[in-house]
Amino acid sequence: MDSGGRPDGPAVFVILAVAPLVLARAFRADSRWSRLRRYSLVTGALTFALLLVFGVELINGWNGLVQRVLILVPLVWLAVLGAHLMEIAGAGRAAHARSATGNA
Repeated sequence: MDSGGRPDGPAVFVILAVAPLVLARAFRADSRWSRLRRYSLVTGALTFALLLVFGVELINGWNGLVQRVLILVPLVWLAVLGAHLMEIAGAGRAAHARSATGNA
């Protein structure tokens, strides 16, 4: 796999594949995040598969497209996590405001 001369390139992609798998395990225990568990598992597995396809140039002539999808999949996952975190934070602030005013 060509990492553009950077020795840390492959490590970044491995971390982007491992992170969703690690967090999926944590999401199982937290009801606020449990709906993202399956999505995280699929993202991690798909990222690993794309990393393998890209690394061994399995699809001759299509490696550029594979590379872009390989980058896109975990970045979309990060965006979904960020949006969900904002949703949770907003719900927490609203509940706190209701309890502060006595409107439970």
